[in-house]
Amino acid sequence: MKKKLKYDINKFHIKQYDEKLLRDSCIICTKYNPYLDEEAYIPENWNKYEELKTTFLKENLKKDSLVGYIEYYNDEPVGFIEAFPLDISRMLGFPTSSKSTDGIMITCLSVRQEMSGYGIASRLIEHLEKEVEKRKYKSIEVLSFPDEHNWQPESLYGKRGYKRAKGIKGLCIMKKEL
Repeated sequence: MKKKLKYDINKFHIKQYDEKLLRDSCIICTKYNPYLDEEAYIPENWNKYEELKTTFLKENLKKDSLVGYIEYYNDEPVGFIEAFPLDISRMLGFPTSSKSTDGIMITCLSVRQEMSGYGIASRLIEHLEKEVEKRKYKSIEVLSFPDEHNWQPESLYGKRGYKRAKGIKGLCIMKKEL
């Protein structure tokens, strides 16, 4: 486990996805992945992946079918959240609780391990929920994992009013009606 960083709450800030920031979400999944040694991050090895993801995200930003936020600490990306309409989420292979098309699904929420426990995930979810309401979606879904996995944990969403909508082999789809 990476050593927790000391922090000053005033140095955190959240930005909505735009074309210039998209690579920062990739960096959290590659350079700061909790299962990789940070020194093993060699940009040349990850460029292709990062370019593919960035291209996909840019296309969806242009179509207004992506909601995403990145939280920064001292201008370093420390966490991100992204969500797609349910029809796109299903196309990407995410299970949903119904065939509805008036909802959105959180497809990824990731926080750097050394910054975990500082409220980053909750702030990101809160920003996403406000934007999703503005866009007139009726619900938000997320595929959550048991708490011990610390990946989109069920308790995190439960605290924010999400309810179990469907179980899937030890996981569950949680849903919040807006």
